[in-house]
Amino acid sequence: MIPALTNLSIESTLSLDTADFDLSLMLPPIIMPSLRILRITQDYNIIGILDAPLLETLVLHDVALIALYTGQDIHKITPFKNLDTIALLDCRFGPRDIDIESSHFNPLDLPDIILYKLACCAKHLIVSSSNEPSLLESGSNLLHLDEHDWPRLQCITLDLSEFDDLMVYLKPIGSSPRSLTLRVVEPLLEYWKEEEPDALTSLEKVCMLETMEEGDLLMDEYWPAPGGIFQEDGNVEKRIDWDKTIRVRGLLDG
Repeated sequence: MIPALTNLSIESTLSLDTADFDLSLMLPPIIMPSLRILRITQDYNIIGILDAPLLETLVLHDVALIALYTGQDIHKITPFKNLDTIALLDCRFGPRDIDIESSHFNPLDLPDIILYKLACCAKHLIVSSSNEPSLLESGSNLLHLDEHDWPRLQCITLDLSEFDDLMVYLKPIGSSPRSLTLRVVEPLLEYWKEEEPDALTSLEKVCMLETMEEGDLLMDEYWPAPGGIFQEDGNVEKRIDWDKTIRVRGLLDG
C-alpha cells in the first residue's frame, strides 16, 4: 500500500523514540513516493526517516519540537520540495534531554533549524496555539525572515491565545523582500489599531492583512479527513477534539 498512499494520519502515544539510538542510522528511510498529505500528532520521529518527495501538506499537532532532533546531521536534511502548507498546531519546544555538545547547535535553535530545512519550500505557514506561552513567545524564530528567507512563502496564518506585545514577534516579518498575506483573528487587528497604530502601519506596508473569525478553518483542506481515528464520527474514543483543533479559536478573554 505504501507506494500508492497519498494521505496519511498518525496518532500515537508511543513514538519511535523508545530507545537511545540515532534513528537515521538504525532505520532505513520509509519511501512514500505518492504521499501528499501527512498529519502527525505526538509521534514526531517518523519525520526523520520519511522520504516523501511529493508531500504538499504537513500538519504537526501536540509535538515537542525539540524531539525532532534525533542525532542526525542537520546539514543533510532534505526539504520537501513540493510542500505547500506546514501547520504547527499546539506545538512546543520541549523539554527533552539532548546531547548539546554533539549537536553543535543551541538546543533552543534546533527546532527552528530542522523545521526550516524540512519546510523551507512552503507557501503557507500556520501557527496555532492555545498553550501559554505560545510557540513564538517561547523563542521560535521561524518568522524572523532575515534568518529564514522562506523563498516561496506567500501567507502566514496566526491563531494565538494571547495578544499582549504580539507585534514584537511579528516585526521581523518586515524584513521579507516579498509582500505577504498575514491572517489574524479580528479582535487582534482591532487591538493593534488602538494600542499599536504605528507598528500596524509599518506592518501593513509589507503585508496584506486578512482577518479570521472564531470557527474559521485554518487551512483550505478540511482536516480531519473523513474516516479513521481522526474523524469525529462517534465510533472511537475521543481523546482530542480535532474539529476545534483545526479551526480558529481566537483570543483568551482579557
